Amino acid sequence: ADLRVLVGSVSAHLQAGFAGGYKLLFPGMSSLETIKKLHLRGTSEFRRLIGLPAEANPMRQEIDRLGRLLDGETFAVQLLLDERGRAVAASAGEPVAAQRALAGQGVRRFGCPVPGEADLLVANSFPLEHDLWQGFKCIANTLFAARPGGVIVAMIKADRGSNGMKLPKWTLSRAAIRWLLRLTGRQGLLSIFARLLPQVNDEAKFFVRFCLNTIRRNDVLIYSPSLSAEGIRFPGLELYDSLPAVWARAGELLGKRTPNVTVFSHGGVCYPVTSDDC
Repeated sequence: ADLRVLVGSVSAHLQAGFAGGYKLLFPGMSSLETIKKLHLRGTSEFRRLIGLPAEANPMRQEIDRLGRLLDGETFAVQLLLDERGRAVAASAGEPVAAQRALAGQGVRRFGCPVPGEADLLVANSFPLEHDLWQGFKCIANTLFAARPGGVIVAMIKADRGSNGMKLPKWTLSRAAIRWLLRLTGRQGLLSIFARLLPQVNDEAKFFVRFCLNTIRRNDVLIYSPSLSAEGIRFPGLELYDSLPAVWARAGELLGKRTPNVTVFSHGGVCYPVTSDDC
């Protein structure tokens, strides 16, 4: 096209720092091969990417580079949405500039200062809580607010359950997963999973990769009566339909120490900001 008009929202994004701009085209309208390769940007090491400025975010840099290669003109209309999906700010113009203008506001709105790494992190999946993949983002968004080895408790409503995502029907303990990771390395274990689960689609493969990295770092307990009722299983994750059982298990994992606790009531859209980020 000689002219493209991109209309979308700018929100905190697990990999791209913030959504919006040329992300509507890359990976939004890209081929499956391009989508796969873009989703690998910045994943060579396990670190926080959500909320990071473009100059520190490999995926956002690649998205913007691809956008600038297009012929013709691109015009963007961007909205910043609050935690309930209401527009609170708008920007329009050249896609990169329009996206950056709202991303800066998004940092102030959704970046939550935390005093340090918590022993116990509690993350509610609201407002992204419709299914397993959306709900898991509350863990992905906030996990670096927990200390390595700490406990993460995720509250995931998931009225639509797994929503068709194909996952393993068997399970392993976190200790077993960590032993396999030490034995095979992350890529080796991912290769084993790919051979054992050829039916898993590409979205679920990204989910599997992120889960394995999270399990290696932290104990993860998920409270979700709907997912429990569906019989969802994933190696290394513990799923509960009882809150007392969740807290009892968290206490068992934490031991006798009095934990410092961080709670994200809107974990689907918020992320931690430490003094190192400021």
